Amino acid sequence: MTIARTERLIVDYEYGAQSVFALKEAAGDLCEIIWLVNLSTPEMRQLARLMARMGTVVDVAGRPEQHIVEELRRSGPTGILSLSDRLGMMMARIAAALELEFHSPEVAGRLFDKLHQRESLLAGGILCPPFVGVWAGADPSEIEAFATHVGFPAVLKPRQGSASRDAYRVHDRAELARLLAAGGLLQEEEGGMILEGYLPTSEHPVSRFAPIVSVESYVSGGELHHFAVTGRLPFAEPFRETGSVLPSDLSAELARTAEATAAEAIVALGATCGCFHTEMKFTPDGPRIVEVNGRIGGGIPEMVELAGGNESILRLAMELALGVPRLVQPRYSRIGWWRALTPPVSANRIEAITGLEQLKHLPGVDHVIVNRGAGEAVDWRQGYRDFVVQVYGSGRDYEEVEDQCASVDRVVSVTYGEAGSAGISVVAEDRRSA
Repeated sequence: MTIARTERLIVDYEYGAQSVFALKEAAGDLCEIIWLVNLSTPEMRQLARLMARMGTVVDVAGRPEQHIVEELRRSGPTGILSLSDRLGMMMARIAAALELEFHSPEVAGRLFDKLHQRESLLAGGILCPPFVGVWAGADPSEIEAFATHVGFPAVLKPRQGSASRDAYRVHDRAELARLLAAGGLLQEEEGGMILEGYLPTSEHPVSRFAPIVSVESYVSGGELHHFAVTGRLPFAEPFRETGSVLPSDLSAELARTAEATAAEAIVALGATCGCFHTEMKFTPDGPRIVEVNGRIGGGIPEMVELAGGNESILRLAMELALGVPRLVQPRYSRIGWWRALTPPVSANRIEAITGLEQLKHLPGVDHVIVNRGAGEAVDWRQGYRDFVVQVYGSGRDYEEVEDQCASVDRVVSVTYGEAGSAGISVVAEDRRSA
């Protein structure tokens, strides 16, 4: 008699990345989950108590990697799935040590390090803006060399980061020198930074929302497939996402162009398994890669469901990680969307929020996530993960989605506190927080 193997899937998890309940539901009768988490923060320690009832919890905080590998080995894992950019390269090394299918350490380096990614894309014939690796504490001659190579305006961001954390628009040499000053805000960015040329916007509008989209893809049976092109709502300064729509409102021709651009980039990086979230911007010279992420995009599973896709993208990712061939071709009957209200760059705390109760009853709204409340600190440098409120919903068409998102902005009012030169002053924002 053949005894069926119990599948055990290693899943790395960062606070706020995906819903723990949604992940457990997706796992269902497919597999047990081995949660790989960093318990150095109070939020994760609290959440880990819940996760322990849904699987095995393995802490990585402050531990030698070999000890983590040995603890995982004793759990008998049969697959590995990364949902985190921060832990992606460690996951590749763990997978190699445990002989599990995943990105090789070399490919992971290209996916999760933005400088290595740009170098690999360029070597693969993909057009890129000028770029260079930079670091805090660079001397004046080095800063001059960076500025001369890249030019201005430019984008400065961590080589290893996500959610637009610590992403700056740099206008000139003086601003670059200030940002890279020794002992400054970026001194503790262990992986270093990348400075790259700012991608200009296409002169001809490609979307009613924003000229940036992402292509959602996966590899099954050695073949690359796309299951959505996702549009973006206008960004908050400097580069923070405020929402997405799925599917995007690109024309069929431009959507095919976006898919082809994503495929070329994934191939150039040598990636042969897993899921991908490829961001690009439409410029006067056509679509240009912003970055390729070797994971499911944030909010994508929820929007696929809201759009009537009738497929669990989390389940798909888990099955692929366990070596189960899958082919999904969602047919979307609606437009799924999420909208986030983000603090202005001047804000350092929330004084008051009104309208949350009304928000829950707006037409088209499915659910609301309150991430920050009155009295809590906010910091725009944390990127869109430091949002105040996030709303998920769906509409019949793009006009209705525009109206629904506008209703969210009108209903919710956030008053922020601002740090001024003469102490703390309170600033009342208008009803559009982003």
